[in-house]
Amino acid sequence: MIRIPNHMVIPWKNEKSLQALIEYIYPNLTEHHLDISYFTERAILATKNEYIDHINDMILDQTPGDIITYKSYDSVPDDTRGLYQQEFLNSITPNGLPPYELCLK
Repeated sequence: MIRIPNHMVIPWKNEKSLQALIEYIYPNLTEHHLDISYFTERAILATKNEYIDHINDMILDQTPGDIITYKSYDSVPDDTRGLYQQEFLNSITPNGLPPYELCLK
């Protein structure tokens, strides 16, 4: 078992706990949102992509600018047997790949 030091733990109470985490890791986010080194020096890690997706959405909401949405290609070339339904392809989120719908600012 790995013990995480108390100073690295943020107690969970509600959504405000996530906001406190974001403010701690990314202080003055709106002032630094265009600074690449600001983001490369910080990270929030989680055990599941769905947790990070939620945190990313919260950070995007706090960042100035318009959201641009990109969608992945949602069909398989030369799939004559129809093995992969479009809904299935859009729902999978494998590690290391962006989601079907990627929102950026």
